[in-house]
Amino acid sequence: MSKNTILLFLLSVSLVFACVEPYDLTLRNQTDILFVDAQINDIDPVQKIYIRRSYSTKNSDIIEGEIDAEVNIFENEVTKYSCISLGNGIYQIPENLKVKAGNKYHLEFKLRNGKKYKSGTETPININEIEKLTAFYRTTGINYDGKSMNGHEVYLDTKDDVSNKNFYMWTWKLFEKQNYCISCFGGKYYTNPLPDGQCVEDANLKRRGVIYDYSCNGNCWDKFYSSEINILSDQYYNGASITDRKIASIPFFQYYGTLIEVAQLNISKAAYDYFKIMMSQSQNTGTLSDTPPAGLVGNIKNINDSTEPIGGMFMAGIKKTKRLWIPRSERHEGIKAYGLFQGRLPNPEPMGMDLTRPPLAPCKESNYRTPIMPEGWVN
Repeated sequence: MSKNTILLFLLSVSLVFACVEPYDLTLRNQTDILFVDAQINDIDPVQKIYIRRSYSTKNSDIIEGEIDAEVNIFENEVTKYSCISLGNGIYQIPENLKVKAGNKYHLEFKLRNGKKYKSGTETPININEIEKLTAFYRTTGINYDGKSMNGHEVYLDTKDDVSNKNFYMWTWKLFEKQNYCISCFGGKYYTNPLPDGQCVEDANLKRRGVIYDYSCNGNCWDKFYSSEINILSDQYYNGASITDRKIASIPFFQYYGTLIEVAQLNISKAAYDYFKIMMSQSQNTGTLSDTPPAGLVGNIKNINDSTEPIGGMFMAGIKKTKRLWIPRSERHEGIKAYGLFQGRLPNPEPMGMDLTRPPLAPCKESNYRTPIMPEGWVN
Protein backbone atom coordinates (compact mmCIF):
# COMPACT_ATOMS: atom_id res chain seq x y z
CA MET A 1 0.00 0.00 0.00
CA SER A 2 1.43 3.35 -1.04
CA LYS A 3 1.45 6.48 1.06
CA ASN A 4 -1.63 7.86 -0.71
CA THR A 5 -3.69 4.67 -0.67
CA ILE A 6 -5.57 3.63 2.46
CA LEU A 7 -6.37 0.02 3.21
CA LEU A 8 -10.13 -0.21 3.62
CA PHE A 9 -11.10 -3.72 4.39
CA LEU A 10 -9.55 -7.20 4.47
CA LEU A 11 -12.34 -9.67 3.73
CA SER A 12 -12.31 -12.79 5.84
CA VAL A 13 -12.07 -16.27 4.14
CA SER A 14 -15.49 -16.97 5.85
CA LEU A 15 -17.31 -14.12 4.14
CA VAL A 16 -21.01 -14.91 4.10
CA PHE A 17 -23.50 -12.21 3.21
CA ALA A 18 -23.70 -8.50 2.44
CA CYS A 19 -26.28 -5.79 1.77
CA VAL A 20 -24.50 -2.56 0.97
CA GLU A 21 -24.67 0.56 -1.15
CA PRO A 22 -21.32 0.62 -2.95
CA TYR A 23 -20.08 3.97 -4.18
CA ASP A 24 -16.80 5.48 -5.19
CA LEU A 25 -15.10 7.83 -2.74
CA THR A 26 -11.64 9.34 -3.03
CA LEU A 27 -9.65 8.55 0.11
CA ARG A 28 -6.30 10.02 -0.84
CA ASN A 29 -4.44 12.03 1.78
CA GLN A 30 -6.37 10.38 4.59
CA THR A 31 -4.13 9.63 7.57
CA ASP A 32 -6.28 6.82 8.95
CA ILE A 33 -9.47 4.91 8.25
CA LEU A 34 -11.73 2.60 10.23
CA PHE A 35 -12.70 -0.72 8.69
CA VAL A 36 -15.11 -3.39 9.90
CA ASP A 37 -15.74 -7.07 9.19
CA ALA A 38 -19.10 -7.97 10.75
CA GLN A 39 -21.05 -11.03 9.68
CA ILE A 40 -23.78 -13.21 11.17
CA ASN A 41 -25.63 -16.27 9.90
CA ASP A 42 -27.87 -19.10 11.05
CA ILE A 43 -25.26 -21.88 11.23
CA ASP A 44 -21.85 -20.98 12.62
CA PRO A 45 -21.64 -21.54 16.41
CA VAL A 46 -18.83 -18.99 16.89
CA GLN A 47 -19.12 -15.67 15.09
CA LYS A 48 -16.94 -12.60 15.50
CA ILE A 49 -16.80 -8.95 14.54
CA TYR A 50 -13.49 -7.27 13.69
CA ILE A 51 -13.09 -3.51 14.13
CA ARG A 52 -9.69 -2.16 13.10
CA ARG A 53 -8.05 1.08 12.10
CA SER A 54 -5.41 1.54 9.41
CA TYR A 55 -2.87 4.32 9.96
CA SER A 56 -0.75 5.52 7.06
CA THR A 57 2.45 7.29 8.05
CA LYS A 58 5.38 8.61 6.05
CA ASN A 59 7.36 5.40 6.31
CA SER A 60 4.88 2.64 7.11
CA ASP A 61 1.29 1.47 7.41
CA ILE A 62 -0.08 0.22 10.72
CA ILE A 63 -3.25 -1.77 11.42
CA GLU A 64 -4.52 -1.77 15.01
CA GLY A 65 -7.63 -3.25 16.61
CA GLU A 66 -10.11 -0.84 18.19
CA ILE A 67 -10.31 -1.95 21.82
CA ASP A 68 -12.96 -1.23 24.49
CA ALA A 69 -15.73 -0.57 22.00
CA GLU A 70 -19.38 -1.13 22.86
CA VAL A 71 -20.68 -3.43 20.13
CA ASN A 72 -24.33 -4.47 19.74
CA ILE A 73 -26.45 -6.21 17.12
CA PHE A 74 -30.17 -5.44 16.96
CA GLU A 75 -32.87 -7.83 15.74
CA ASN A 76 -36.09 -6.23 14.47
CA GLU A 77 -34.99 -2.94 16.10
CA VAL A 78 -35.98 -4.36 19.52
CA THR A 79 -33.83 -7.29 20.70
CA LYS A 80 -30.25 -6.29 21.49
CA TYR A 81 -27.31 -8.71 21.50
CA SER A 82 -24.22 -7.35 23.25
CA CYS A 83 -20.89 -8.62 21.93
CA ILE A 84 -17.98 -9.60 24.20
CA SER A 85 -14.54 -8.08 23.67
CA LEU A 86 -11.76 -10.61 23.03
CA GLY A 87 -9.10 -7.93 22.69
CA ASN A 88 -7.27 -6.51 19.67
CA GLY A 89 -10.47 -5.26 18.06
CA ILE A 90 -12.20 -8.67 18.06
CA TYR A 91 -15.73 -8.97 19.47
CA GLN A 92 -17.58 -12.27 19.87
CA ILE A 93 -21.26 -12.44 18.99
CA PRO A 94 -23.53 -14.18 21.56
CA GLU A 95 -24.12 -17.83 20.67
CA ASN A 96 -27.89 -17.44 21.05
CA LEU A 97 -28.01 -15.06 18.09
CA LYS A 98 -29.07 -17.14 15.10
CA VAL A 99 -30.23 -15.36 11.99
CA LYS A 100 -33.84 -15.97 10.90
CA ALA A 101 -35.20 -15.33 7.43
CA GLY A 102 -37.45 -12.28 7.29
CA ASN A 103 -36.08 -10.68 10.46
CA LYS A 104 -34.21 -7.38 10.27
CA TYR A 105 -30.67 -6.94 11.64
CA HIS A 106 -28.30 -4.03 12.04
CA LEU A 107 -25.05 -3.28 13.86
CA GLU A 108 -24.30 -0.39 16.20
CA PHE A 109 -21.03 0.31 18.00
CA LYS A 110 -19.41 3.07 20.01
CA LEU A 111 -15.65 3.52 20.11
CA ARG A 112 -13.83 4.55 23.27
CA ASN A 113 -13.32 8.01 21.74
CA GLY A 114 -17.10 8.44 21.86
CA LYS A 115 -17.80 8.17 18.14
CA LYS A 116 -20.92 6.17 17.25
CA TYR A 117 -21.52 4.06 14.16
CA LYS A 118 -24.50 2.26 12.65
CA SER A 119 -24.87 -0.13 9.74
CA GLY A 120 -27.61 -0.50 7.19
CA THR A 121 -30.37 -3.02 7.84
CA GLU A 122 -30.06 -6.60 6.59
CA THR A 123 -33.16 -8.74 5.92
CA PRO A 124 -32.09 -12.31 5.06
CA ILE A 125 -34.23 -14.56 2.84
CA ASN A 126 -34.36 -18.34 2.58
CA ILE A 127 -32.35 -20.09 -0.11
CA ASN A 128 -32.37 -23.56 -1.64
CA GLU A 129 -30.12 -26.39 -0.59
CA ILE A 130 -27.07 -27.46 -2.59
CA GLU A 131 -28.27 -30.48 -4.56
CA LYS A 132 -24.97 -32.01 -5.65
CA LEU A 133 -21.20 -31.60 -5.51
CA THR A 134 -18.88 -33.33 -7.99
CA ALA A 135 -15.07 -33.46 -8.14
CA PHE A 136 -13.02 -34.05 -11.31
CA TYR A 137 -9.28 -34.72 -11.46
CA ARG A 138 -7.24 -32.35 -13.63
CA THR A 139 -3.68 -32.99 -14.77
CA THR A 140 -2.88 -29.27 -15.14
CA GLY A 141 -4.33 -25.87 -14.51
CA ILE A 142 -4.74 -25.89 -10.72
CA ASN A 143 -3.06 -22.63 -9.69
CA TYR A 144 -1.69 -22.48 -6.15
CA ASP A 145 1.18 -20.69 -4.44
CA GLY A 146 2.24 -19.18 -7.75
CA LYS A 147 2.48 -22.57 -9.41
CA SER A 148 0.37 -24.65 -11.82
CA MET A 149 -0.17 -28.20 -10.59
CA ASN A 150 -2.54 -31.13 -10.78
CA GLY A 151 -5.53 -31.50 -8.52
CA HIS A 152 -9.32 -31.52 -8.44
CA GLU A 153 -12.00 -29.12 -9.60
CA VAL A 154 -15.28 -29.11 -7.69
CA TYR A 155 -18.62 -28.34 -9.38
CA LEU A 156 -22.05 -27.62 -7.92
CA ASP A 157 -25.69 -28.21 -8.87
CA THR A 158 -28.56 -26.29 -7.29
CA LYS A 159 -31.97 -24.91 -8.25
CA ASP A 160 -32.87 -21.27 -8.44
CA ASP A 161 -35.96 -20.08 -6.54
CA VAL A 162 -38.42 -18.62 -9.03
CA SER A 163 -40.25 -16.63 -6.33
CA ASN A 164 -37.31 -14.30 -5.68
CA LYS A 165 -34.74 -12.35 -7.65
CA ASN A 166 -31.60 -14.09 -6.49
CA PHE A 167 -27.92 -13.23 -6.39
CA TYR A 168 -25.59 -16.01 -5.28
CA MET A 169 -22.19 -16.21 -3.63
CA TRP A 170 -20.25 -19.43 -3.03
CA THR A 171 -17.32 -20.05 -0.69
CA TRP A 172 -15.55 -23.21 0.45
CA LYS A 173 -13.48 -24.67 3.27
CA LEU A 174 -11.08 -27.61 2.85
CA PHE A 175 -9.91 -30.09 5.52
CA GLU A 176 -6.51 -31.78 5.13
CA LYS A 177 -5.09 -34.36 7.57
CA GLN A 178 -1.99 -32.91 9.25
CA ASN A 179 0.67 -35.06 10.93
CA TYR A 180 2.98 -32.24 12.07
CA CYS A 181 1.80 -29.53 14.45
CA ILE A 182 4.87 -27.38 15.14
CA SER A 183 7.70 -26.19 12.89
CA CYS A 184 10.77 -24.56 14.45
CA PHE A 185 12.95 -22.37 12.27
CA GLY A 186 16.52 -22.46 13.53
CA GLY A 187 15.64 -24.09 16.83
CA LYS A 188 14.06 -27.00 18.68
CA TYR A 189 10.62 -27.49 20.20
CA TYR A 190 10.16 -27.94 23.97
CA THR A 191 6.86 -28.77 25.64
CA ASN A 192 7.38 -26.22 28.43
CA PRO A 193 5.77 -23.89 29.19
CA LEU A 194 2.50 -25.80 29.10
CA PRO A 195 0.15 -26.13 27.35
CA ASP A 196 1.62 -24.87 24.06
CA GLY A 197 5.36 -25.24 24.55
CA GLN A 198 7.80 -23.15 22.54
CA CYS A 199 10.58 -23.20 19.96
CA VAL A 200 13.96 -22.44 21.52
CA GLU A 201 16.54 -20.91 19.21
CA ASP A 202 19.71 -22.86 18.48
CA ALA A 203 22.55 -20.80 16.98
CA ASN A 204 23.97 -23.70 14.98
CA LEU A 205 20.60 -24.66 13.50
CA LYS A 206 19.79 -21.03 12.77
CA ARG A 207 23.10 -20.49 10.99
CA ARG A 208 22.41 -23.52 8.78
CA GLY A 209 18.79 -22.56 8.16
CA VAL A 210 17.45 -25.83 9.58
CA ILE A 211 13.70 -26.31 10.03
CA TYR A 212 12.51 -29.13 12.32
CA ASP A 213 8.91 -30.36 12.20
CA TYR A 214 7.27 -32.03 15.21
CA SER A 215 4.55 -34.68 15.05
CA CYS A 216 1.11 -34.01 16.51
CA ASN A 217 0.19 -35.60 19.84
CA GLY A 218 -3.17 -36.68 18.39
CA ASN A 219 -5.40 -36.23 15.38
CA CYS A 220 -5.15 -32.94 13.55
CA TRP A 221 -6.60 -31.31 10.45
CA ASP A 222 -5.53 -28.14 8.65
CA LYS A 223 -8.23 -25.89 7.19
CA PHE A 224 -7.90 -24.01 3.90
CA TYR A 225 -10.35 -21.39 2.60
CA SER A 226 -11.53 -20.07 -0.75
CA SER A 227 -10.00 -16.85 -2.02
CA GLU A 228 -11.74 -16.27 -5.36
CA ILE A 229 -14.91 -14.17 -5.39
CA ASN A 230 -17.60 -16.42 -6.90
CA ILE A 231 -20.94 -14.65 -7.49
CA LEU A 232 -23.83 -15.13 -9.91
CA SER A 233 -27.07 -13.36 -10.83
CA ASP A 234 -30.07 -15.58 -11.64
CA GLN A 235 -30.90 -13.32 -14.61
CA TYR A 236 -30.60 -16.24 -17.03
CA TYR A 237 -31.97 -18.93 -14.71
CA ASN A 238 -35.11 -17.62 -12.92
CA GLY A 239 -36.33 -20.88 -11.41
CA ALA A 240 -34.23 -23.21 -13.55
CA SER A 241 -31.44 -25.50 -12.39
CA ILE A 242 -27.94 -24.13 -12.00
CA THR A 243 -25.68 -26.99 -13.06
CA ASP A 244 -21.93 -27.55 -13.23
CA ARG A 245 -21.07 -24.27 -11.54
CA LYS A 246 -17.34 -24.33 -10.86
CA ILE A 247 -16.73 -23.73 -7.17
CA ALA A 248 -13.15 -24.71 -6.30
CA SER A 249 -9.75 -25.75 -7.64
CA ILE A 250 -8.03 -27.96 -5.06
CA PRO A 251 -4.30 -28.79 -5.37
CA PHE A 252 -3.15 -32.38 -4.95
CA PHE A 253 -1.70 -31.62 -1.51
CA GLN A 254 -1.12 -35.22 -0.41
CA TYR A 255 -2.10 -38.82 -1.06
CA TYR A 256 -4.69 -38.82 1.72
CA GLY A 257 -8.23 -38.05 0.75
CA THR A 258 -9.62 -34.60 1.48
CA LEU A 259 -12.94 -33.13 2.59
CA ILE A 260 -14.45 -29.95 1.18
CA GLU A 261 -17.38 -27.97 2.58
CA VAL A 262 -19.15 -25.63 0.17
CA ALA A 263 -21.35 -22.76 1.38
CA GLN A 264 -24.13 -21.34 -0.77
CA LEU A 265 -25.33 -17.82 0.03
CA ASN A 266 -28.10 -15.63 -1.33
CA ILE A 267 -26.84 -12.04 -1.32
CA SER A 268 -28.61 -8.78 -2.09
CA LYS A 269 -28.42 -6.86 -5.36
CA ALA A 270 -26.38 -4.19 -3.57
CA ALA A 271 -23.91 -6.78 -2.30
CA TYR A 272 -23.68 -8.33 -5.75
CA ASP A 273 -22.87 -4.91 -7.20
CA TYR A 274 -20.30 -4.33 -4.44
CA PHE A 275 -18.38 -7.48 -5.32
CA LYS A 276 -18.70 -6.82 -9.05
CA ILE A 277 -17.04 -3.44 -8.51
CA MET A 278 -14.36 -5.06 -6.39
CA MET A 279 -13.66 -7.64 -9.08
CA SER A 280 -13.58 -5.08 -11.87
CA GLN A 281 -11.20 -2.75 -10.03
CA SER A 282 -8.85 -5.40 -8.65
CA GLN A 283 -5.73 -5.94 -10.70
CA ASN A 284 -6.06 -9.73 -10.83
CA THR A 285 -9.86 -10.04 -11.27
CA GLY A 286 -10.56 -10.08 -7.56
CA THR A 287 -10.07 -12.49 -4.70
CA LEU A 288 -11.27 -12.48 -1.10
CA SER A 289 -7.69 -12.15 0.10
CA ASP A 290 -6.91 -9.10 -2.06
CA THR A 291 -6.96 -5.53 -0.81
CA PRO A 292 -10.23 -4.07 -2.14
CA PRO A 293 -10.06 -0.89 -4.24
CA ALA A 294 -9.64 2.28 -2.20
CA GLY A 295 -12.88 3.82 -3.49
CA LEU A 296 -15.19 1.04 -2.31
CA VAL A 297 -17.08 1.79 0.91
CA GLY A 298 -19.65 -0.43 2.60
CA ASN A 299 -22.84 0.03 4.59
CA ILE A 300 -21.51 1.37 7.93
CA LYS A 301 -21.81 5.08 8.74
CA ASN A 302 -20.65 7.47 11.45
CA ILE A 303 -23.94 8.61 13.03
CA ASN A 304 -22.74 12.20 13.49
CA ASP A 305 -20.42 12.56 10.50
CA SER A 306 -21.67 11.09 7.24
CA THR A 307 -18.50 12.25 5.44
CA GLU A 308 -16.23 9.84 7.35
CA PRO A 309 -15.36 6.93 5.00
CA ILE A 310 -15.80 3.54 6.68
CA GLY A 311 -14.41 0.42 5.05
CA GLY A 312 -16.15 -2.92 5.33
CA MET A 313 -19.68 -4.16 5.78
CA PHE A 314 -22.22 -5.59 8.16
CA MET A 315 -23.59 -8.85 6.76
CA ALA A 316 -26.46 -11.11 7.84
CA GLY A 317 -27.77 -14.12 5.99
CA ILE A 318 -28.96 -17.69 5.66
CA LYS A 319 -26.26 -20.21 4.78
CA LYS A 320 -26.60 -23.66 3.20
CA THR A 321 -23.66 -26.06 3.21
CA LYS A 322 -22.77 -29.43 1.73
CA ARG A 323 -19.66 -31.57 2.13
CA LEU A 324 -17.91 -33.84 -0.36
CA TRP A 325 -15.25 -36.46 0.32
CA ILE A 326 -12.57 -36.52 -2.40
CA PRO A 327 -10.67 -39.83 -2.08
CA ARG A 328 -7.74 -38.80 -4.29
CA SER A 329 -7.68 -42.29 -5.69
CA GLU A 330 -5.54 -41.15 -8.63
CA ARG A 331 -2.07 -42.51 -7.93
CA HIS A 332 -0.74 -43.11 -11.41
CA GLU A 333 2.74 -42.15 -12.47
CA GLY A 334 3.36 -38.43 -12.73
CA ILE A 335 1.24 -37.24 -9.81
CA LYS A 336 3.35 -35.41 -7.27
CA ALA A 337 1.82 -34.37 -3.97
CA TYR A 338 2.60 -30.74 -3.13
CA GLY A 339 2.38 -31.31 0.63
CA LEU A 340 1.34 -28.95 3.40
CA PHE A 341 4.68 -27.12 3.76
CA GLN A 342 4.70 -24.89 0.66
CA GLY A 343 6.30 -27.63 -1.39
CA ARG A 344 9.06 -28.73 0.98
CA LEU A 345 9.21 -32.15 2.63
CA PRO A 346 8.72 -32.41 6.42
CA ASN A 347 11.97 -32.64 8.37
CA PRO A 348 11.49 -34.28 11.83
CA GLU A 349 14.13 -33.67 14.50
CA PRO A 350 16.46 -36.73 14.53
CA MET A 351 16.36 -39.00 17.55
CA GLY A 352 19.54 -38.98 19.67
CA MET A 353 20.75 -40.32 23.00
CA ASP A 354 18.01 -38.36 24.78
CA LEU A 355 15.04 -40.68 24.36
CA THR A 356 12.64 -37.97 25.49
CA ARG A 357 13.23 -36.20 22.18
CA PRO A 358 11.78 -35.29 19.86
CA PRO A 359 8.59 -34.39 21.77
CA LEU A 360 5.07 -34.39 20.35
CA ALA A 361 3.30 -31.09 19.76
CA PRO A 362 -0.33 -30.13 20.45
CA CYS A 363 -2.90 -29.53 17.73
CA LYS A 364 -4.41 -26.17 18.72
CA GLU A 365 -7.94 -25.27 17.69
CA SER A 366 -7.96 -22.16 15.47
CA ASN A 367 -9.42 -20.81 12.25
CA TYR A 368 -6.82 -22.83 10.37
CA ARG A 369 -6.52 -26.04 12.40
CA THR A 370 -8.65 -28.41 14.47
CA PRO A 371 -8.10 -31.57 16.55
CA ILE A 372 -11.78 -32.54 16.07
CA MET A 373 -12.54 -34.96 13.24
CA PRO A 374 -14.66 -33.10 10.66
CA GLU A 375 -18.09 -34.54 9.97
CA GLY A 376 -17.87 -36.50 6.74
CA TRP A 377 -14.19 -37.40 7.11
CA VAL A 378 -13.28 -40.92 5.89
CA ASN A 379 -10.38 -42.71 7.57
